[in-house]
Amino acid sequence: MKKYFVYEIKRNWLTTIVLTAIASAIYLVAAIIMDFSPNMYPIWGGFYYHSANPTSLIFIPATILIFLCIFVPIHTFAFKTSSRQVDLLYSMPIRREKLYLVKSLIGLLMVIIPYTIAFWLGFAATAASHQYFNLVGFVPAFFISIPLAIALFGFNAFVFTRANRLIDGIIFIAMYSIVVMVIMLFFNEAGYHRPTTFDTPALFFYYNPYFAFVYLFYNANTVIRNNVPNSFNWSLFSEINYGFMGYVYLSLIGAAAWLALIFVSPLEKAENAERISDSIWGYKVLLPIFISVGLGLTLSLLWVFIIVAAISGTVWYIVYKRTAKLKWVDLVSIAGSLLFGGLLSLFIAW
Repeated sequence: MKKYFVYEIKRNWLTTIVLTAIASAIYLVAAIIMDFSPNMYPIWGGFYYHSANPTSLIFIPATILIFLCIFVPIHTFAFKTSSRQVDLLYSMPIRREKLYLVKSLIGLLMVIIPYTIAFWLGFAATAASHQYFNLVGFVPAFFISIPLAIALFGFNAFVFTRANRLIDGIIFIAMYSIVVMVIMLFFNEAGYHRPTTFDTPALFFYYNPYFAFVYLFYNANTVIRNNVPNSFNWSLFSEINYGFMGYVYLSLIGAAAWLALIFVSPLEKAENAERISDSIWGYKVLLPIFISVGLGLTLSLLWVFIIVAAISGTVWYIVYKRTAKLKWVDLVSIAGSLLFGGLLSLFIAW
């Protein structure tokens, strides 16, 4: 295992350096060219009022971190979508659990190293500029973001590895990022029984794995722009409210994904590479959910919505199966999803 770990380090060091250079350059250039001087307004008596700086640019490292937590799992586990690579790796004298564990640890280093260097270089450039920031706010933002990144990496890694093709893995990541949100949106509508009542902002964010980062860095920006050098409001990072539940949600799904990623690895088969992504965690579950709930949320049984849902569902199944000759099981799944979606629509409108 140690030899394989060293091998993976040698294999990925150049990619890590390139990611670090790009991330650092983006944040440094933005911090250097940004005018952090607060706005000044004339008031009675000739004095000027310094308003808060418009932004601390901390959204830049946040965006970099989210990008890394999506790109690196895809890069790390892309071997599963290539029959040549998967045959080579699975033939090595190392257990699958250890192989996946090593690749996961290397992937985490490829996320944390570029993010850490870029974050503190950008922080140094921001601190050296003419600003009135409460710089202590950067510290908790960084240390809280690391465990969140570990959770998000594990979630995306597990979801991606359920696919046998690269494009399917990317689609799985996108679909799983909103599937719980879509389901909760339906329950929200069913609870209100009023088609005009939506709690979309809350539902969109709270049940999305990326909301924890939005909540963290938005509040960090608020603290940093406080303009009171020796004060710090921890409640903005830890207040128990719906926003804070984003931390809990990401932590739970991240922990479950990490466990599943390692313990399911012995079941991976080399012959599945480049074949149809037929995992129970993939299209088999996702497509019926999106077809059913999507039709249910139209709040109408107009034929146009049923036809659109049927056509879009069929197209997705063709993409999934990679053939227009769908089996009767697929047709039953589409018809069942449409029927269930229609019943949901009736239930909401009732």
